[in-house]
Amino acid sequence: MFLIRDDLVRAVQAAMDRLLVDPNSAIDNEGIRTALLRQASSTPDNISCSEHVEYSVSPEKRLELKRTFGLKIVGKDALLSDIAYDLERGEVVDLLAARRPELSREEIEAALRVSTLLLSGLEIQMVSQDPVPIAGGVSRTSAAARRQYSP
Repeated sequence: MFLIRDDLVRAVQAAMDRLLVDPNSAIDNEGIRTALLRQASSTPDNISCSEHVEYSVSPEKRLELKRTFGLKIVGKDALLSDIAYDLERGEVVDLLAARRPELSREEIEAALRVSTLLLSGLEIQMVSQDPVPIAGGVSRTSAAARRQYSP
């Protein structure tokens, strides 16, 4: 028997798929939070996590012709992929090397890089031909959305 714990990924994938159909559709962040807790359990730390994370557009990443949607901190311009990228820095690698002496620095760096890439893979960039800045919005895309999407 296999146990697959992909509730969160599937909820984000559903939001991404909806955005492909309608770039202005609302994101079901409550459904994403519920999926997170269903996957990880309702412990106090997971509940706190679910209250601080949303799937939304990154204001800083909302450029003139492109907007980036992804998992981020609620009400902040902090994509989780950017935070994961920051963790790839030397201090964190040093800390993990001390805690996990069986792993080489290169192995630790590889693990952190994969974490960043997985979070980046849950993002979608919508590109417009319209030179007017694109207003807010919220969501993410699937394998189909990894291709360039022109709303």
